[in-house]
Amino acid sequence: MDRLRELEVFTEIAAVGSLAEAGRRLNLSPPAVTRILAGLEERLGVRLVQRTTRSLSLTEAGLRFRDSAHRLLADMDEAEREAAGAGVVPQGRVAITASTSFGRLAVVPVFAEFLNANPRVRGCVHLWDRNVNLIEEGIDVAVRIGDLPDSGLFARRLGVVRNMLVASPDYLARAGVPAHPDDLARHQIIAFRGVMPTDRIALKGITRTVSPWIELNDALSAISLAEAGHGLTVSLSYLTRKLVTQGRLVEVFPEIAPPERPVHLVWPEARLPTLAVRSFLDHAQPKLSAVLG
Repeated sequence: MDRLRELEVFTEIAAVGSLAEAGRRLNLSPPAVTRILAGLEERLGVRLVQRTTRSLSLTEAGLRFRDSAHRLLADMDEAEREAAGAGVVPQGRVAITASTSFGRLAVVPVFAEFLNANPRVRGCVHLWDRNVNLIEEGIDVAVRIGDLPDSGLFARRLGVVRNMLVASPDYLARAGVPAHPDDLARHQIIAFRGVMPTDRIALKGITRTVSPWIELNDALSAISLAEAGHGLTVSLSYLTRKLVTQGRLVEVFPEIAPPERPVHLVWPEARLPTLAVRSFLDHAQPKLSAVLG
């Protein structure tokens, strides 16, 4: 309880920028607030608050500790609500992130379905073709493609994806089917920057330099151009597998395709997932796994 009180006092000081005002809000005397803050700093062995006769500011360590303290107090509140029965129904805000193409194709529809089934939950979606710091950005759940480093994240595996080099049957009939990776140099290349470097195509153990006909930052646009017969493009398997099965695209060099990469749902290890977050994970995992095939 002493440690919890320390967190409450410190976060209030950080919020109002005054020891005296923090004391008034918490019904504590100024000496008591000063004593609690001093005890916290002594226990941690670091100065959290820089005080002068006229002002108060958080040190760099204080800023970092403030964010951690907020999370710990929020986790405590969530645990108490669930223990008291208030957490029986998912509620609150859930923020998620995914890549732009997978987000549009699968994550946003699945999330919308979840929100409709849980009217007391409010959602927030960020579609970025980059990995972000989930704690700093206030994100609860992310979809990550690729191997996960030891990054303080919990994970649920969804499946795998791989890069596919594809073109339309019409284009290949007109330009010829590449017989060797060296042949790529004479083909029209549609480069999606989110999957391939703009000047290279990587296959299994083989990389070839190319000069793209066009460069895009949207995967679906690149696939549309390839399907319309404008050239070869590299795309992720969940976007092109169905088109290949339907004969609208043809995979080139499938025997030397790059290795598969795992896809996970991840969330911060340092944050206790709320009931709403856990419910979303349970809802999304089988549905997103089905999309990946």
